[in-house]
Amino acid sequence: MKKSMNGALTGLVAGVVIGLLTAPQTGKKTRQKLTDTLDEKAGGFAKELKGQWSKTVAMAETLLTNVKAEAGVFARTAEDTVNTAKREATTASHKADDTYNDRY
Repeated sequence: MKKSMNGALTGLVAGVVIGLLTAPQTGKKTRQKLTDTLDEKAGGFAKELKGQWSKTVAMAETLLTNVKAEAGVFARTAEDTVNTAKREATTASHKADDTYNDRY
Protein backbone atom coordinates (compact mmCIF):
# COMPACT_ATOMS: atom_id res chain seq x y z
CA MET A 1 0.00 0.00 0.00
CA LYS A 2 2.85 2.35 0.85
CA LYS A 3 4.48 1.73 -2.52
CA SER A 4 1.28 2.50 -4.40
CA MET A 5 0.80 5.73 -2.43
CA ASN A 6 4.37 6.80 -3.13
CA GLY A 7 3.90 5.96 -6.78
CA ALA A 8 0.66 7.91 -6.96
CA LEU A 9 2.19 10.97 -5.30
CA THR A 10 5.33 10.80 -7.47
CA GLY A 11 3.21 10.54 -10.59
CA LEU A 12 1.04 13.43 -9.47
CA VAL A 13 4.01 15.71 -8.81
CA ALA A 14 5.76 14.72 -12.05
CA GLY A 15 2.61 15.37 -14.03
CA VAL A 16 2.12 18.80 -12.50
CA VAL A 17 5.72 19.84 -13.13
CA ILE A 18 5.69 18.64 -16.74
CA GLY A 19 2.35 20.33 -17.28
CA LEU A 20 3.61 23.64 -15.97
CA LEU A 21 6.83 23.50 -17.96
CA THR A 22 5.17 22.70 -21.27
CA ALA A 23 2.02 24.77 -20.92
CA PRO A 24 1.41 26.91 -24.02
CA GLN A 25 -1.70 28.41 -22.45
CA THR A 26 -2.31 31.57 -20.44
CA GLY A 27 -1.75 31.56 -16.70
CA LYS A 28 -5.47 31.47 -15.95
CA LYS A 29 -6.08 28.50 -18.25
CA THR A 30 -3.02 26.71 -16.91
CA ARG A 31 -4.15 27.21 -13.32
CA GLN A 32 -7.63 25.94 -14.18
CA LYS A 33 -6.19 22.91 -15.96
CA LEU A 34 -3.86 22.30 -13.02
CA THR A 35 -6.77 22.52 -10.57
CA ASP A 36 -8.85 20.13 -12.66
CA THR A 37 -5.98 17.65 -12.96
CA LEU A 38 -5.25 17.77 -9.24
CA ASP A 39 -8.92 17.26 -8.42
CA GLU A 40 -9.03 14.25 -10.75
CA LYS A 41 -5.82 12.72 -9.35
CA ALA A 42 -6.84 13.38 -5.75
CA GLY A 43 -10.18 11.66 -6.39
CA GLY A 44 -8.40 8.58 -7.74
CA PHE A 45 -6.01 8.58 -4.81
CA ALA A 46 -8.92 8.89 -2.37
CA LYS A 47 -10.71 6.01 -4.08
CA GLU A 48 -7.61 3.81 -3.84
CA LEU A 49 -7.10 4.75 -0.20
CA LYS A 50 -10.75 3.94 0.56
CA GLY A 51 -10.35 0.54 -1.11
CA GLN A 52 -7.25 -0.22 0.94
CA TRP A 53 -9.03 0.90 4.10
CA SER A 54 -11.95 -1.43 3.34
CA LYS A 55 -9.54 -4.34 2.87
CA THR A 56 -7.80 -3.51 6.16
CA VAL A 57 -11.11 -3.35 8.02
CA ALA A 58 -12.18 -6.69 6.54
CA MET A 59 -8.90 -8.28 7.61
CA ALA A 60 -9.27 -6.87 11.13
CA GLU A 61 -12.83 -8.21 11.38
CA THR A 62 -11.68 -11.66 10.28
CA LEU A 63 -8.85 -11.60 12.79
CA LEU A 64 -11.22 -10.54 15.57
CA THR A 65 -13.63 -13.36 14.71
CA ASN A 66 -10.78 -15.87 14.78
CA VAL A 67 -9.48 -14.56 18.11
CA LYS A 68 -12.97 -14.77 19.63
CA ALA A 69 -13.33 -18.35 18.43
CA GLU A 70 -9.94 -19.33 19.86
CA ALA A 71 -10.76 -17.60 23.15
CA GLY A 72 -13.96 -19.62 23.34
CA VAL A 73 -12.03 -22.85 22.82
CA PHE A 74 -9.53 -21.92 25.53
CA ALA A 75 -12.34 -20.92 27.91
CA ARG A 76 -14.13 -24.25 27.41
CA THR A 77 -10.87 -26.16 27.91
CA ALA A 78 -10.13 -24.23 31.09
CA GLU A 79 -13.65 -24.85 32.37
CA ASP A 80 -13.32 -28.58 31.66
CA THR A 81 -9.97 -28.65 33.46
CA VAL A 82 -11.40 -26.90 36.51
CA ASN A 83 -14.41 -29.23 36.61
CA THR A 84 -12.13 -32.27 36.35
CA ALA A 85 -9.96 -30.92 39.18
CA LYS A 86 -13.08 -30.36 41.31
CA ARG A 87 -14.28 -33.92 40.70
CA GLU A 88 -10.87 -35.34 41.52
CA ALA A 89 -10.63 -33.21 44.66
CA THR A 90 -14.09 -34.33 45.78
CA THR A 91 -13.21 -37.97 45.13
CA ALA A 92 -9.93 -37.61 47.05
CA SER A 93 -11.77 -35.90 49.91
CA HIS A 94 -14.32 -38.73 50.11
CA LYS A 95 -11.55 -41.34 50.04
CA ALA A 96 -9.74 -39.51 52.83
CA ASP A 97 -12.96 -39.33 54.88
CA ASP A 98 -13.58 -43.06 54.32
CA THR A 99 -10.02 -43.94 55.28
CA TYR A 100 -10.24 -41.79 58.40
CA ASN A 101 -13.62 -43.24 59.37
CA ASP A 102 -12.37 -46.80 58.81
CA ARG A 103 -9.39 -46.25 61.08
CA TYR A 104 -11.19 -44.44 63.92
